Amino acid sequence: MEQVLLPLSRGESTLRYQRYDWETRRLAEWMEVVPGPYLIIEGVSSSRLQFAPYVSFAIWAETDRDERLRRGVEDMTGYWLRWMAEEDAYVLRESPQERADLVVGGDKPTP
Repeated sequence: MEQVLLPLSRGESTLRYQRYDWETRRLAEWMEVVPGPYLIIEGVSSSRLQFAPYVSFAIWAETDRDERLRRGVEDMTGYWLRWMAEEDAYVLRESPQERADLVVGGDKPTP
């Protein structure tokens, strides 16, 4: 609202917004955009009620829950592989299991 929609509604010639970095899960660098005749807002919450006064046309894409999960898991595979490589390097480098007072198995669910 504050970074894009309100400035656009006031006719400002340049918009500035902070890009969200999905890998670090925080706001990243500032982006600058010169508005054109159309603005496309995408994302699951792009049709939220507070945006209604600024939206002239909305599209909702219906996708099966299982398909959304499959796509999400597929998209996160690279992230998890990087995370696990860092985890493996940490364990090799520091051997935290050797300093633990108790080592428990994490392969099976706890009853």
